[in-house]
Amino acid sequence: MARDPAMPPQRFDWRITVAIAGALACAAVAAQPSKAAEPEGLKGVSREYDDLECRRIQARHGVRVPPGATILEVDGARLPVVLPVRLAESLAPILFLPRGTHRVAFRPGEKPVDVAVASSLPDVYGAMRRFFGVGTAVRQEELLSRSARVMDVHGTPFLLNFSGAGYASAGDWRAAERKFRRALAINPLFPPAHLNLAECLLRRGAHAEAGREIVLAEALNVGDVFGLAGSIGELRRRLPDSHKPALPVDATSLSYQPAEPMREEDRRMIAVLEGASRYAVREEERAKILGNLAVHFAESGRPELALAHFRNALACLRGADPEPRYRLARQMLGQMSDVCRKAGFGEADEYRQMSVSLTGVLRSSEQP
Repeated sequence: MARDPAMPPQRFDWRITVAIAGALACAAVAAQPSKAAEPEGLKGVSREYDDLECRRIQARHGVRVPPGATILEVDGARLPVVLPVRLAESLAPILFLPRGTHRVAFRPGEKPVDVAVASSLPDVYGAMRRFFGVGTAVRQEELLSRSARVMDVHGTPFLLNFSGAGYASAGDWRAAERKFRRALAINPLFPPAHLNLAECLLRRGAHAEAGREIVLAEALNVGDVFGLAGSIGELRRRLPDSHKPALPVDATSLSYQPAEPMREEDRRMIAVLEGASRYAVREEERAKILGNLAVHFAESGRPELALAHFRNALACLRGADPEPRYRLARQMLGQMSDVCRKAGFGEADEYRQMSVSLTGVLRSSEQP
C-alpha cells in the first residue's frame, strides 16, 4: 500500500551511539556478495553520456582548480573573479578551456602550468545537447535513466543543467533553479549553469544576484569556450542598470548549497551522526545513519536540506553490495519524492520514477 505523502518520512532502523560505533569499528564482518542486477525499469535505455562518460568529457576539456588557488589566470589574462579558495571545495572545480595549449596560473608569482586540450568542447557539448533535445524537446526519459543509475549522485554539472532546462521549458522555474544550483554546487566554474541561473533570478526579480551570475558566466567562458557570448550579451541588456555589478566579481562567499536556516542543535546533530557514520562497518549502515539526518530536516520543514542529506546517504550506497544498495536506494528515493510532494516541488514525480525503476533489482535478488 502506498504511503500517504503527507506522512513524515520513516526513520531508518539504525540506532547508534558514538560508543557503539567505536565498538563496531573493531568488529570483523564478512559481507556476503550478491549478484549484481540491472534495474529492470532502465533496460533498453541508451547509456550514452552516462556519468562516467560525462566525467571523462569534463576532465579532457579543462583543468582542476587546486586547493589554495587565489587567482585564475589563463595565457596571461587574469579572470575578473575574486576567488576562489572555496571553489576548490566543490566536487569537480574544473575550469573549461578552448582547444589548444594554455598556460594557467592559480597563485600570483607562481609558475603557470601547461594544459593541453585536444578536442573542441563546443562540438562535444553541442552533440550532447542535441542528444538530450536541449533547445527543442528535452528527452527527460534519457536524463531520468542516467540519474537513476547513479542514484541522483552526479559527478558533473552537465545533465543537471539539461534537466533544469527541461523544467524551465515546462514553466517550472523554481525546479529549474534548484537544478542549476545543484549543477553549480558540483562545478561552480561551469558557465552555462551560471547563465541559466541568471535567467531564473531575473524572472523572479532577484536582479543583484542575476547580475553576479551573468558576470560569472562571462568571466568563466574562457575564449567563448561554450559559445555563450551572444546569450550573455542579451541577458545583460535585460538587467537594470542599477544592478549591473562592477568588476571583478567577488566569489569569496559564493555558495550554491541549500540556503535554509540551520540551528546550533542541527550542527551538533550533523557532527555527531557524521562522526558516528565513520565507524560503520558496511557502507549501507553508514548510509542509514546519514539518512536519519535527512529525515530530521524533512520533519522540521526544510526540504532542500533534507534532499541534500539524502544524496549524501545515497553517495555512500554506491560502494555497498548490490542487494542492500538498491533496496535502500529505492526507499530513500521514495522518501525524497514524498519530501518534494509535501513541499510542492516539481521533482516529486522524478524521484518516484527513479524509485520504481529499481524494483526489478529487488525482485531478482529475492529469487533463489
